[in-house]
Amino acid sequence: MPADDKMRVKLCNILKFLLLFKSKGLLHLPLYFLLKESVLSGSTQLLDIFDHYDLTILSSSSNLVHLERLFDVLHEHAISIARLHLDVLYSDENLLASHQISNKMTFNKSGRSAAAEIMEGSNQKKFAQDQKEDTRGLIYGEIEFESFQKILDIALTGLQGKHGKFTDLGSGTGKACLWAAITTPFSRVFGIEVIEGLHNRARDLLGAFNSLNPSIALGGSSSNNTKCKLEFVQGSFLADIHDWSDSDLAFANSTCFPAELMMKLSVKSQLMKPGARFITFTVSLDSPYWRLIYKERMTMSWGMATVFIHERLSAEEVRNRMTQAADGDGGSPGKEDDGIWVLDTD
Repeated sequence: MPADDKMRVKLCNILKFLLLFKSKGLLHLPLYFLLKESVLSGSTQLLDIFDHYDLTILSSSSNLVHLERLFDVLHEHAISIARLHLDVLYSDENLLASHQISNKMTFNKSGRSAAAEIMEGSNQKKFAQDQKEDTRGLIYGEIEFESFQKILDIALTGLQGKHGKFTDLGSGTGKACLWAAITTPFSRVFGIEVIEGLHNRARDLLGAFNSLNPSIALGGSSSNNTKCKLEFVQGSFLADIHDWSDSDLAFANSTCFPAELMMKLSVKSQLMKPGARFITFTVSLDSPYWRLIYKERMTMSWGMATVFIHERLSAEEVRNRMTQAADGDGGSPGKEDDGIWVLDTD
């Protein structure tokens, strides 16, 4: 067989295997399209991967171990492609610009500017303290792809609603949302950001990503879990107008959240359904409705942060916990549990 014909057959077989993994629900659509386009674009990386496998053996249903190994390698390669695509958008320049947008936010609880308060002769010492507390939660920081992928993998383990909804509370320029939309099976990804400039930048970056990757086309509507609906909204995640109680997995980059904001977030999170998961950084949720199932220090764009993954308890579990706390047997409800996943590296 001529070399060109052999290459066409090999490419056809590779595409068939990618389609097989997609049809079995192992390779969800964005990653499938990234791998498919890599093949069609003439990249030799997938060819090199398949050179290590006998396709005739792989085609036998009795060789599940080999298929699993191949899938793991393909999934890892797809993740690396996704990272390359987002690295183009989320460069160091974007991080700097996002910091500058965030640093311009100087409003306090009354919604009035610093200049207005000072001109009216208000107590400047008290104002400075209020200003520090009220704007601390607006300090900008971004996830690191490698760490966040590990966090998502852990949070998705055993999650019943992993094909449902992911919400980022304080989504910034959309980096975590875009990553989740590409690399996880969620059919809906929802980002809420209070700073208008960051929200607008997130929408621009989403548009740029879709222009570069029209086959994936994040955003719009989703149907039959074949397409991820990615949506960014501008406003406070505490506002009733933005409902995220139906989230299967919620995430808050809470490293700089002041105590009052963290308390309000903990209370509102209680509306989520039993079995849902919640990821926070540096500070855990303080609520009897949540059980801590994982804890580890990881690297983020600003340095090290402790990652907390929580699981929403059932109504019966909450009642039992409250009863034990009232009887003095359960300690303080809502704090760390002896869950089997807890990894304390402090």
